[in-house]
Amino acid sequence: MDWNIFWDATSAIATTAAVIVALYQTRVANLKKAKISFVENMTIVPTVPMGVLGYMPKNQYVGVDFVNTGNRKIIIQNFWIELPNGVKAVISPEQTPIGTLSWPVSVDIEESVFIPWEKAKFMKYLTDEKTLPRDKTITFCVTDSTGVIYKCNTSKTLQQYITESK
Repeated sequence: MDWNIFWDATSAIATTAAVIVALYQTRVANLKKAKISFVENMTIVPTVPMGVLGYMPKNQYVGVDFVNTGNRKIIIQNFWIELPNGVKAVISPEQTPIGTLSWPVSVDIEESVFIPWEKAKFMKYLTDEKTLPRDKTITFCVTDSTGVIYKCNTSKTLQQYITESK
């Protein structure tokens, strides 16, 4: 047996395996990853002087909490509800006591952003929108600058929200 051929072949196989592993790790390390969840009750209290807090309205919101868990910045382009037949109901940014979110929103590595929607407007939309199935949960979606869609569902069905609001 010629040991030189054996060691040359072993070296070639090991080099090929190392290149494959390096390419795989580079691709996985640069993936965009995010955790998205629906927040049903969020109270935003404006910053006010001491003693005035009891007189300030406490604003109720629903929305999506978007957390960047990947190794790349994610730029959010819009926020919408998925309707039947692939139709989108795009939600405009809300004026809140902590400011207005404006599109696009840049979410850096290990950062998060809450995308609010006033709860009263949310409930009005649910009662007015006739194309949403009453027995299913509501799907909220966020689209980033590369067209990737991140989705989350509510914990309750549309009918449960309508029943609670009465």
